[in-house]
Amino acid sequence: MYNPRNGRRERLTNIYQMNGGKHNAIWEISAGDIAALGGVKDVATGDTLCDETHPIVLESIPFPEPVIAMVVEARHSRDLDKLKEALQYLEEEDPSFKAGEDKESGQLLIHGMGELHLEVMSHRLLSDFNVEVNLGRPQVNYKERFTQTIAFEHEFVREVGDHLYARLRFELGPADQDFLESADFQTGRVRVQWAEPAADGSLKPEYLEAVRRGFESMWHVGPLAGLEMHSFKVRVRGWQTSAESNELAFELCAREGYRAAAPQCAPILVEPVMSVEATCPDEYTGGIMSDLNRRRGIPMGLEPRVNHSVIRAHVPLSELFGYAGQVRNLSSGRALASITFSHYAAVPEGEARGCWSGGEDNYYSSLRECC
Repeated sequence: MYNPRNGRRERLTNIYQMNGGKHNAIWEISAGDIAALGGVKDVATGDTLCDETHPIVLESIPFPEPVIAMVVEARHSRDLDKLKEALQYLEEEDPSFKAGEDKESGQLLIHGMGELHLEVMSHRLLSDFNVEVNLGRPQVNYKERFTQTIAFEHEFVREVGDHLYARLRFELGPADQDFLESADFQTGRVRVQWAEPAADGSLKPEYLEAVRRGFESMWHVGPLAGLEMHSFKVRVRGWQTSAESNELAFELCAREGYRAAAPQCAPILVEPVMSVEATCPDEYTGGIMSDLNRRRGIPMGLEPRVNHSVIRAHVPLSELFGYAGQVRNLSSGRALASITFSHYAAVPEGEARGCWSGGEDNYYSSLRECC
């Protein structure tokens, strides 16, 4: 078979039909069948395998960004290297799962789509890789977002060492809805919407690319608490050069300009909101709906069925820790609930301020520790 993504051939040794814990060897699979392939070496989730004489790439599966993180540590120090290798394997297998070291604390973090997702991964570390781990307290992936677009002008001058000069006029603000609905943004490949420059005249392509690099390098530096930006849009309106201008000057000008302009774009804190679907007998509907309301849930529909109902709501992820157990308690074990990521929404000011103790002056400075 041929893999168009990397231009390599894969020799399949077997095709298996999975049946619970058993796998039965079969000779062929047809459209719509699900099977396991043996012998593949360099294949990732979303790849298309085809005939080399008739190459084709089918649409890949879009995977959203992880919305929750936990600290993970090996229970025995001797398993640390083994743990990192296992996490790397799980990342390759599941694109919605990420692992990495926090630059500030040095702790190893795993990121996923929910509390249950990360618990399943921790069980796999033990069952598949024989690595015992401890998990820390869940952490919600809060982000920052602009709500206003402003025009700004920034001049960069450096007279110590190499003399550098650049001047930029640009607009900075929230991204367009079309960009937020694009596949590149939904999968996390792009965070910054780059609008075509609207200035008269021309700037050297290498200078323009340096400006773009400068802005795109700032997506992880929010103006409120240094959290990652959810998204933002940049449009260059004008520039000024001199004999001391070069790529570095324009890249640094873009970075400094972002830092100066971002606080004026009315930034807010946003949180992941999950889509909750609870199926329960009719006699427990009222209790489950009341519990969702208490968790800042927004009702999205109630669908009556025979002897039971399906409740749909949007609920902030921060309110859903331990929710599966609570649903079982409220329904005497007769209700089921599924939780999937929906979107990011603004955090109510009262909820954000309730994350810590301290005075009004500590509001923004404490956000990062809270999140």
